[in-house]
Amino acid sequence: MWSFLIRYIGSALPHLSQRDAAKLVIVSLVLFILGRFSGTALLTRMRGAPLMMGYGAIGTMLCLVGALAGGPVGVAALVATSFFMSIMFPTIFVLTLRGLGPLTKSGAAMIVMAIIGGAAFTALMGLISDTTHSIATAMLVPAACFAVVALFAASHLRDHFAQ
Repeated sequence: MWSFLIRYIGSALPHLSQRDAAKLVIVSLVLFILGRFSGTALLTRMRGAPLMMGYGAIGTMLCLVGALAGGPVGVAALVATSFFMSIMFPTIFVLTLRGLGPLTKSGAAMIVMAIIGGAAFTALMGLISDTTHSIATAMLVPAACFAVVALFAASHLRDHFAQ
């Protein structure tokens, strides 16, 4: 997604140099790190499912703002998504594996292998961007992904083991 962020920044803020666009990507990565640390701290105080559902919903809204608003507002929204993306994989991992019992090792292997499936979404973003000639429209793909994550988390809200 970060390579698309650079392309999005270039199209939303054409006056910005590549160097300055790269700086915004660095800001995005710093936000990811801050989100991971603060998310980990929050996970010591609350269950993972509600936190991930909230982060997924916020990520969805930020991607929609990026897709629809454009300009500096859209760029800021997409840069901010990194913060909310930060806890997704570890929380999905835990929520999926809890309660699997003897299938835990197989489940863990499948989740790790499924990461490569995320590459398909990058290709889909490229296809949408090339077809519509709009990188902003391609940002609807991560919006949908965040929404699916939020729905997945919502499906685990009542799990007695969804910590």
